[in-house]
Amino acid sequence: MSIHANFNSRVNTFNQNQSLLNSFNSINNNRSVGFGNNAFDPFAAFNMNFGVNNAAASADVRSFLTGMRSTAERLGSAMDRMRGTGRETVVASDPNALSIRTASPSARIDDVNIRIQQVASGQVNQGTSLEAGRRVSVSDARTHRFEIEQNGQTHELSFRVGVNYTQEDMQNAMARAINNANIGVTASVDTSNDSRNSTLTVQSRESGFFADGRNEFAIRDVSGGRAVAMAGVGTQTQRPQDAEFSVNGGTLQTSRSNDVDLGNGVTATLRQAASNREITVGMGRERNISAENVNEMVRQFNTLLTNTADNRGDRGVNRLHHQLAGLSTSSAASLAQVGISVDREGFMSVNSSRLNTAIENGSLDRFLNGDSQGASFGFANRLARIAEDVSSNPHRYMSRESLDLLEPSGSAFARPGHNTGSMLDSMRISRQNRIFTMGLLLDMFI
Repeated sequence: MSIHANFNSRVNTFNQNQSLLNSFNSINNNRSVGFGNNAFDPFAAFNMNFGVNNAAASADVRSFLTGMRSTAERLGSAMDRMRGTGRETVVASDPNALSIRTASPSARIDDVNIRIQQVASGQVNQGTSLEAGRRVSVSDARTHRFEIEQNGQTHELSFRVGVNYTQEDMQNAMARAINNANIGVTASVDTSNDSRNSTLTVQSRESGFFADGRNEFAIRDVSGGRAVAMAGVGTQTQRPQDAEFSVNGGTLQTSRSNDVDLGNGVTATLRQAASNREITVGMGRERNISAENVNEMVRQFNTLLTNTADNRGDRGVNRLHHQLAGLSTSSAASLAQVGISVDREGFMSVNSSRLNTAIENGSLDRFLNGDSQGASFGFANRLARIAEDVSSNPHRYMSRESLDLLEPSGSAFARPGHNTGSMLDSMRISRQNRIFTMGLLLDMFI
C-alpha cells in the first residue's frame, strides 16, 4: 500500500498557499463572520468539507504503521528464537557436536570445556544411495531372504517387495524386517534434502570397541534373495570404536558410551567429532536453530523491505528501506555460506540444501550467535536491533509530514510530545491541511 499517492500532490498545493498564512491568521482572530443575520464559522466549514479527506489519509498512515509494527514483531520473534531469549538453562556452545540432558530444569553448572576427538560407535554398514522414486524391477517383486550373524548367532529374516514398490519402499521394508526382529542391530532409511535419493543404514545397537567383537555383525543374502545386494549394505563402513575426549584440557579419556557425566545432574552426549575446538557447556538461553525459523526470518524481512520500497516517498520510510537493503547486501557473502542468497535489491531467498548443511554442521548457529559477524557487530545483531526498534517505535521511521496526518489524540501512534493544546490541533487538523485551506477560506471573504 502506498500512502503517498495523493500526499505529494497535496504538499505541492500546501506550499503554493504558504504565503496566505498571515491573511488566514486574521480570520483565526475572528472565527465567526456575519453575513446579514447569519453567522458563518470557517473552521466548521473546514471540518465538514475536508474532514473526510483528512480521516482517509490518517487511516492510510495508521494502517501502514500497524502493518510495519506487526511485521517487525514477527521478524524479531524469529530472530529471538534462534538467538536465545528463552529461560536460562544448561546449554552447549555447539549443540550439533554435543547435546545436554539435565535431571532437573533448575540444574546449574559452571563452564566446562570439552574437546571431542571421536564419538563412540558400533559397526555401521551404510548402503548405496539409490534413486528414491525409481520402481524396482519386476523380477525383484517377490519375497527376499537374508541373514544377520552376530556374536555367534545367525538370524534369518525376510520381507516381500510389491510390484509397485519404489527403491525407497524396498529399503523401508527391509529396515522394518530388521527392527522388528529385535536383535543386536538396527536399521534406518535416510532421505536426501531434495528427497531424490535414499540410503539404508544398518548398525549395531551397542557402541564402543569390544575385544571379543560382540557388536560386530555380517549381513548377506540367502536362498536367492537380492535385498542386501540391492540396498548395498553388505560391506562394513565403520568399525566399532570408543569415544575419545578431554575435559577442561585434561588427559584424553575413552568410553564405550557417548554419555559424559558432568555432575549436578547434567549429562553431555557426544554427537560428532570436534577435535579442532572446545565445546563449552554452561548456563545460557535456549535457542532453536531450525529451517522453519530461518524461513520465517527471510519471509518477514522481505515483507518489511517490500512495504518500505512501496512507500519510499516518505523520508523516514526511505531511511528504513536503505538500512534494511544495506544490511542484507553488505552481508551477502556471509549469508551465502549459511544458505541465504541476497539479490541486488536486498531481498533474501533460502537455498534449502545449503541451509540444512549449515544447521547440521553448526555454522548457522555460529553465524547467529557465536562469532563477531553474528554476535556483537554483524548481521544478526543489527537486524534484531532494527526489528526491536521498528516494533516499539514505528513512528521514528516516518516523516513529520506523514505523522501530522494522524489524529494527535486518541491514536496509538501519536508522536511523543505532540502539542495538542492549540485550537487547530484540538480540532484535529494537520498543519499541512490548514495551509491548504487558507486560500479557500480567504476566497470566501474577498
